[in-house]
Amino acid sequence: MTALPNRRETRTVTFSWKGETYHISLGYRPEWTETGDTVKSLPIVVPKLGPVVEVWARGPKPGSDGWALLQDIAHSMSKELQAGVPPERIAARAMRGANGEPLSLFGVLAHALCGNHP
Repeated sequence: MTALPNRRETRTVTFSWKGETYHISLGYRPEWTETGDTVKSLPIVVPKLGPVVEVWARGPKPGSDGWALLQDIAHSMSKELQAGVPPERIAARAMRGANGEPLSLFGVLAHALCGNHP
């Protein structure tokens, strides 16, 4: 596992679930790609959005049981993503209802990793 850069792109999603508002920020590992152009014989390299490697979450009141659970879920997901576990594999472990909707906070966050928001 390589170290993450100090600065990286993040995207935040805000949603409500079971009467509570949540803010989920996903951090991305940058990937560098050559544009095909050169300057003084050196290739021009630009960053692009790489895979999700970190999850930060805000929701219930800090210090509450719900807040602690949310932090534990986000931290565990971040560690798995940094170890190379694909977001879809994390989401596949979530409990789902009859029509496929996530039944738990873990499931909601896991689906957010895959671009599916409640």
